[in-house]
Amino acid sequence: MEFNITSKSNPFGDTTAENDKKMLSSAFIETADFRTLIETDDRTVVVGRRGTGKSALFRLC
Repeated sequence: MEFNITSKSNPFGDTTAENDKKMLSSAFIETADFRTLIETDDRTVVVGRRGTGKSALFRLC
């Protein structure tokens, strides 16, 4: 049996945060670390476990 979850039937939005811009813009809290990340000219590596928001973070930049 296959389930097809869409944003209309799922009150939490898309199953992947980086694909749900509305949820990201309302749930994201900008921190000093985020501001430093986007304002630096240095190359940056973001490390985290699966599902911690690495891809979603880059959608916000």
